[in-house]
Amino acid sequence: MTLFFRPSRGRRRLDRVRFHSLLEVVEESCHGLLTGRLRGYPFPLPLTEEDLDSWGPWCAAANPEHLPEIESLRRLAPLLAVPLLAKNNLVGILLLGQASYSASKKRALRNCSGQFALLLENARLTERVVAQEKLNRDVQLATEVQKRLFPDKPPATTAVALAGISLPARSVGGDYYDFLDLGGQRIGIALADVAGKGVPAALIMSVVQASLRVLVAEQNGSLALLAAKLNRLLHRSTGSNAYSTFF
Repeated sequence: MTLFFRPSRGRRRLDRVRFHSLLEVVEESCHGLLTGRLRGYPFPLPLTEEDLDSWGPWCAAANPEHLPEIESLRRLAPLLAVPLLAKNNLVGILLLGQASYSASKKRALRNCSGQFALLLENARLTERVVAQEKLNRDVQLATEVQKRLFPDKPPATTAVALAGISLPARSVGGDYYDFLDLGGQRIGIALADVAGKGVPAALIMSVVQASLRVLVAEQNGSLALLAAKLNRLLHRSTGSNAYSTFF
């Protein structure tokens, strides 16, 4: 996060303009020109047009990836860059465009920078908490959906007592069992174990379940033919690194 402050014409108050962070401009390298200087110099850093003029040729010759950052600085014309540090980690930059800053103002800005950094860290922590809650809700929904893929109850028969239960290592998983009506008073028992765990395995498990139910409804041949068709469907629906054992 980078904040830029510039005084309005004819007024003493400061207008705040929020723009794409310079940290985002150099996010791929994580070693931006300005961020690198502020990591090594954790004090308010004056910026002048001469500084940018001297940085430009050097970046063009040795580090062209920093040129967008320099162009952003030229466009915004800040006169002071204040590092926002949280536990000695640079979490943001405060750019100010006022005409001049005395030593006392710079000290005040440095003292206040910790509060700005704390606000940024709290905002990022809140975003992570919200994202984690959303992920938890999605996983809970996936758990409910997967439970419905298993049979509600075993088929009624006087020959044997049937029961089944699946307890995944995580909220969802790749284990699968089913009871199938094969006709002619025959009951099929299907067992499958998808390689891996968690959501990826659960997705493939749903492919196995859906394919098997469709093939059983359509099949009029042997179980060996059914297994061969299921194998072909699963092969087309998954990558080369995914597989499932099936009985």
